[in-house]
Amino acid sequence: WRVDAAAPLAQHRSWALGTRSPGVGLLSVFRRRRGLDDATFLARWHGGHTPLTLAVHPVVAYPRCVVQAPLKPSPVVAGIVEERFATPAELLDPRRFYGGALAMVPNALRVAKDIAGFLDVRTVRSWLVAERRVLEPA
Repeated sequence: WRVDAAAPLAQHRSWALGTRSPGVGLLSVFRRRRGLDDATFLARWHGGHTPLTLAVHPVVAYPRCVVQAPLKPSPVVAGIVEERFATPAELLDPRRFYGGALAMVPNALRVAKDIAGFLDVRTVRSWLVAERRVLEPA
């Protein structure tokens, strides 16, 4: 895909290039919710969901890409995002992922309601990923 990339939260590299980055990532691709125009989709994702993610989840990096043009024959995708976590437990333990034992249920409900408002939940595909930086971003 041809994308516009941004990093609302960037992780400063403190490890050697070519070695595995610390922590883990959750890489997700998704389509926009039907009926949303580009401006509304981006406003909901960038202006609503991104701040919510940064407030609720213990992410150390949040690179995101808006897909501008799919390359044929690729699937139709509107967005690509990676949430990076310092440890696997911060992603895999729901209490830690959603801000603590008392905040877990209300935060999970807030996030679920929010994502349903701008993306097609049925099309979200996510993978647990590791990162190995071989070049420093320009």
